[in-house]
Amino acid sequence: MKKRLCPVISVLLIVPALAACGAGNGGVPSPSSTLLTFALPSGTNGPNALAQDFRGNVWFVTSASATRPSAVGAIGTAGATTIYYGGEHQALHDDAIGFFGIAAGPDGNMWFSEPLNGKVVRVTPSGSVTEIAARGALPFKVTPGPGPAMWYTLNGSSAIGRVAIGSAPTATAYPIPSPRPQATANVQAIVAGTDGNLYFTDCGASGGGLDGIGQVTLSPSVRVQPEIAVPTQRSCPQGIVAGRDASVWFLESNPAIGVYNVARLSPRTPFARSTIVEYPMPVAPGKLAFLTASPDGTLWTANGGATPGSITHITRLPPAGSQVAPQFATLDVPLAPIPIADGPQGGIWFGTPSVSALFAYR
Repeated sequence: MKKRLCPVISVLLIVPALAACGAGNGGVPSPSSTLLTFALPSGTNGPNALAQDFRGNVWFVTSASATRPSAVGAIGTAGATTIYYGGEHQALHDDAIGFFGIAAGPDGNMWFSEPLNGKVVRVTPSGSVTEIAARGALPFKVTPGPGPAMWYTLNGSSAIGRVAIGSAPTATAYPIPSPRPQATANVQAIVAGTDGNLYFTDCGASGGGLDGIGQVTLSPSVRVQPEIAVPTQRSCPQGIVAGRDASVWFLESNPAIGVYNVARLSPRTPFARSTIVEYPMPVAPGKLAFLTASPDGTLWTANGGATPGSITHITRLPPAGSQVAPQFATLDVPLAPIPIADGPQGGIWFGTPSVSALFAYR
């Protein structure tokens, strides 16, 4: 493997260009149709997850390949990037499939997962790295939650994990009730709701389990509630975000059966009484389903099923209990976008693992 200095700091090429791509289903979405390209240093894979920190920097993690190690890095507001490569940066091990699920923590640091290594990782703004044993197989998506703590899904253990933030962080895993065999465990994304609970998606039906949504309550003690089934089984629930009210939104995507939905969970007490409403997306089903929420409360999806792919802005979210469908505005983009995140100055950032660059509309 070709060695690289670590960290790598370089000024990025920022190429503004009007998006030469068609808009449909409602026109070009806000904030604008100006596409900015942020090239990454040669030898770096494209991103598989993105997140903004509290300073306005956009962080990313990448997958590994035969010639390129995993990486975690940040693009600063001035257009410079800092990258730390797995296996080359002190205390940061490479992972055979890559780093995943990056998120900003309440401690001002960034957190992500090393699935095959079984680690959850903290990286400070200055690049200091701490790897924490995840207490389960295949840690995947990471989110900040009450505590203060970072929470994550254990894709290979049918469990939810928690890292207590502090000078010596430690992890605890909480099994999902009536766990299915590991072959059917496919816990995906997790998010903290506005009601003080956490919610996660499970794409387990394809392996003989359940496509469902689960809840983690924290009072009087941590408890993972039994999942409730989504209306369309084999729809593979994936990306999940919290709405401004108590609702939680998530995506369902399975090209094999032609399903691509945005769905709304309205939590109730007890959780088994919660309701889910599915709304078909106005684009072809993609291979992966990533969702982000803007500060204004609207939602964005990266539709990476084909090249060119598209970005969809969900501009009107109906009130809970309403039968009115959301409004959609979709913009074609010149690649198959996979990760998507809101960024500084009202920008929407996205990328694809096969292209060594990040892109932003702003």
